[in-house]
Order: sequence, then C-alpha cells, then structure tokens
Amino acid sequence: QSRGRLGTLHEPTKGGFLVTGIIEDSAADRSTMPIEVGDVITAIDFAPITGNETIPSRLKGRVGEEVVVTVRRAAEEGEVELDLLIKPQTWSSVRALLYKAMQRRNAELVSEWSGGRLGYAHIRGMSQGSLDEFERDLFAATDGRKGLVVDVRDNGGGWTADRMLASLMVQPHAYTV
Repeated sequence: QSRGRLGTLHEPTKGGFLVTGIIEDSAADRSTMPIEVGDVITAIDFAPITGNETIPSRLKGRVGEEVVVTVRRAAEEGEVELDLLIKPQTWSSVRALLYKAMQRRNAELVSEWSGGRLGYAHIRGMSQGSLDEFERDLFAATDGRKGLVVDVRDNGGGWTADRMLASLMVQPHAYTV
C-alpha cells in the first residue's frame, strides 16, 4: 500500500511534527481547510502521533481518502487545536510539485540576478519526454530575453543532448528573396 503525503515540510517536535513549509498546490495547500506553516501536526484521524511514527506511516493506504489531521495553531487568543480535512496524495505527485517549485524559484532568481535579460530552463534528463518538455517551454523561457540559462544539474543523462542543442543553435540553412 502506498503511503499518503500531505505536502508539508516538517520536523519532529514535542507532541508531533512542526510544519516548516507547505508545498504549493499540494493537498495541504489546496484543501478547503489548509495546513499552515507553524502548525504542529499532533494526530491523524483522532489518533495521536507517538514515538517513532512518521506522517507517511500514519497515512499508509490513505491516498485520495479524506483524513482528519489535528493541528495545534497559534492564534490571538492563544494556542488552538483544529481538525482539518485533507486528502493525502502520492509521493510521486509531491515530487512533481517540488520539481515545479524548484523550476519557478530558479527562473525567478535568474531573472532577478540578470535584470530580466536571461531566461531559465531546467532539463530533467536527456530523454524524449524531457526534450519535448524543453522544446515546449523554450519560447516562453526566451521571449523578450537576450539569453538562456540551461540548467542540467541532477540530469540523469541520456541520448538527446545533440537534439537539445540543435533546438538552441540553429544554423541558417536557406534564404528566401
């Protein structure tokens, strides 16, 4: 059985897990009752988190099923306990959201550091799927820019490097008068 994910970044703390970040568009973010940074997750389906348990271990077999996530949250009147309804998602969907967030963050940094002159594109792998994604996003990444930062960090390699470069370094081959 797969283990559900809430889409939170968290660390152990007394009585549960302190939420240090929320992944954009994750289950925790898009719920009608979202989890917030600073919340402490104390229970799942009204059963307190104890010992060496993890959130994914408590969400085993619960992907796509609504669960009650109990949190402690700081409020004006002091600390309150809330029961939030969340539908956990798969680890692969959370990884995809993390990848998109990394791409957005890097594109923003490249734009900021270059004064808007450079675009940014990350190539996940040298496979046909990654090449198709790169070619699809190429115009948007370079529109109105003087150059492009092509990021191949954490790229597993493959066989499409020449084809990728061909889409960037096109040599004139014909003229029409």
